[in-house]
Amino acid sequence: VKIYVFFCQIHLCLFIFSFMLVSCGAESGAGDYSGEMGNDGNNVVIETNRKIYYTGKITITTKKADEVSNRISNKVKEYNGYASSISYNDYEYSKTIVITYRIPTEKLDSLLFEVITLDKEKGITNKSITSTDITTNYNKAAARLEVLKTSRAAYLKALAEATTQGEIIGINDKIEKIDTEILELTMTLESYDNLLDYSTITITY
Repeated sequence: VKIYVFFCQIHLCLFIFSFMLVSCGAESGAGDYSGEMGNDGNNVVIETNRKIYYTGKITITTKKADEVSNRISNKVKEYNGYASSISYNDYEYSKTIVITYRIPTEKLDSLLFEVITLDKEKGITNKSITSTDITTNYNKAAARLEVLKTSRAAYLKALAEATTQGEIIGINDKIEKIDTEILELTMTLESYDNLLDYSTITITY
């Protein structure tokens, strides 16, 4: 009876705690959205109080594709970024190079400035930056993770006080399920952090 009452108290406390955390996350802002920078915009305003990641596409038409791509690729390396994929297509009268870069979000504006300077040759025929807000999803995952950690600690305490084999097996099963969900949420948050820390820009030369 004591164990049953203890578990009831645990679940009631965790429900209240989870509701408070998720409510706070929901108040932080609206859900996901996408926005695009106009062709006349040269800068991106990086949000710092929300969880937003950026992706971009730029097309550059030039007679010096190799030279221009090398110049931008060197800048990406200078900003501690890297090329995640590269493809080449050679045709009879033209050549296409497509490179997808991953660059620290804090350096995104600096890279765009470097690219915009190429407009002196009127070589940029298309450019767009899309922002996606994952604040709500991020906060929900973080809140759920904290609830699970609290729940796990409570079950470990109950396990130490368990007196029968049935209680021990039941509690261990609960802990195993919690550990699985904790691992999944941790990986989800790491994936989110990777998106937030590094912007993705695909440039077609």
